[in-house]
Amino acid sequence: MNAKHQRIRDALLKGSAVEIETTDPETLVFVENELIEDHLEGSLTPPESELFLANFLVTEERREHLNEVRMLKRFSSDAFEFDASGFDEPSKSVGSSFSRTATVILIVAITAILIFISLKFLRSY
Repeated sequence: MNAKHQRIRDALLKGSAVEIETTDPETLVFVENELIEDHLEGSLTPPESELFLANFLVTEERREHLNEVRMLKRFSSDAFEFDASGFDEPSKSVGSSFSRTATVILIVAITAILIFISLKFLRSY
């Protein structure tokens, strides 16, 4: 993580409005997403986790964003529990072809959802 992103991350955790207000919206959304991912993955330190809960989740928009990312992670982890080794050799069976088509459609749908969420938050800043 570069120094600029680290400063923004620290400001988000500490609730420092000055650093956040001077940040371009794209960078802010990127750092917020990283922070949410770290929280959901449990990779924040205990002090960072306390700051996250106390200072980052102060707005309804951030709480909604956290819940949306949480749902997408759950959905994608459930949806992608399949054996990818079958992609090495083409199969002639209809079921396998259907499964691959469904997987591609699912990936496209998840990508569209992520783009929609990103645009939604970029417009709100």
